Amino acid sequence: MEKNSDWAIRKFTCPYCHAVSAFDCVFSAKGLYGGEFHPVSVWSCHNCDRAIFIRGTESTYKHVVEQNLNISSISPASEPTVDSRVPQGIADDFIEASKDFNIASYKSSAVMARRTIQKMSLNLGAIKTKKLYEQIEELKQTGKLH
Repeated sequence: MEKNSDWAIRKFTCPYCHAVSAFDCVFSAKGLYGGEFHPVSVWSCHNCDRAIFIRGTESTYKHVVEQNLNISSISPASEPTVDSRVPQGIADDFIEASKDFNIASYKSSAVMARRTIQKMSLNLGAIKTKKLYEQIEELKQTGKLH
């Protein structure tokens, strides 16, 4: 059987090392997602050897392996970065919120995003005992937030 080059090795921008690198498929299976069968696979970056997960577009038959890779999503979407001027605690919470969002963990992402905004508000001088929406209004009134 002839090896399908479209499936065996692909080039992506790695979300970890940010290099345009060849990736090898190290595992592939069909999975039920949203009531439809999708190919799901794990790929390894040639540059940094870290793994990404790819979900393909819907598959007509659950028992047939497609030879073409039609990508629906790649996880993680990207490795989040934060400017070095951002205080470490705020940066850590933002990165966690971004990583949670990238793996479709939306509730935990929302919690961490809110926590990031709260820490930013406090860092800008908002009163700690106020609720977040009150802190934001306070910062807008003092001209620290637009």
